[in-house]
Order: sequence, then structure tokens, then C-alpha cells
Amino acid sequence: MFYTLNVIVDEVMDVEDGTDTQKRAIQAEARFMRAWYTYMMAQYFGKSYNAATAATDPCVPIITEASTVGTDFTRRTVAEVYDYIITEMTESLPYLTKRSAHQSRVFHAAGNAMLGKVYWMMGNYSEALSYL
Repeated sequence: MFYTLNVIVDEVMDVEDGTDTQKRAIQAEARFMRAWYTYMMAQYFGKSYNAATAATDPCVPIITEASTVGTDFTRRTVAEVYDYIITEMTESLPYLTKRSAHQSRVFHAAGNAMLGKVYWMMGNYSEALSYL
């Protein structure tokens, strides 16, 4: 999944068909989903977010290269992973489409809910509330 999402993120803007707005929306959706899958991996294979220990607790790798060789799979800290997730989601959110006819696609409202859940799981309830 990460390979496909990274290819989309890296190459969609070079596609000849479609408008820049459409391409940015697809790129934003791929970035958002890449961050969401990283979040889900962190839930299964990393320690729970704890602000006091997040800078040292081990978590999962951050995979941002469309490569099967030479990719760095070094575990990152919980703080690094959550910073990455929030940055990817926050930067992508403005470009997500407002509505989607496809239920399997991430659109703006779904993006808000997903980002809100990340903040909620971090215990940052006031920030979560602004997205939920």
C-alpha cells in the first residue's frame, strides 16, 4: 500500500490529464491515506502516545519512498511518527474535495474526522474537538 501511495504522491502532478486542482486533490488524498496507514501501524506496533515519553518510545518507520530496495525501515519515536502524521494530514486537508460520490475515497469531512481521531488518541481533546 505504501509503495502505491508514494508513487501517486511523487508522480501525480506530472500526469498530462486533469487540472491542477484535480491532481492536487488526488495527491492530498494519497498523502492523507499514507499518514492514516502510518497511524494505524503505530496503533498496532508502537507504544501508545504519552507526551512524557513520546520522544523516546519506539514506534514504526515512516515510509515516504516508492522503493522496494534501499528504503529506510528504521523505527522512529512515537513523537516523530505523530508529528509526521499530523503534518501530512494538516497540509493535505485543504486540498481534499468537499464531497465524494465514492464511499471509499477520503473527502474533506472524512479527513477532519480522521485527524480529529489522531488528536483524540494523543489526549489533545481541545484540538480534536476543532476537527470533530
